[in-house]
Amino acid sequence: MIQRQVYSGQARTAEEANRRNRMDATTDADILADLKGWLNQLVADAPHRQGQLPEIEINYLRRAIEEIERLRAAEKRQS
Repeated sequence: MIQRQVYSGQARTAEEANRRNRMDATTDADILADLKGWLNQLVADAPHRQGQLPEIEINYLRRAIEEIERLRAAEKRQS
């Protein structure tokens, strides 16, 4: 199960708080769907976080999603 993002500070606006809490407590049975949901949350939260870390996290997550999709497509072709 993917844990919710831990934030160091309080949300500055109600909209930001809602975005932070939007990720469902229950996760999808498919890890790819979970990762895509997490990516959407990180992208939405990125403007409200400081520094380069959000961009790095988003890039890692995008690469992981692309790799899983590529591996699944290759597996389907072999089947």
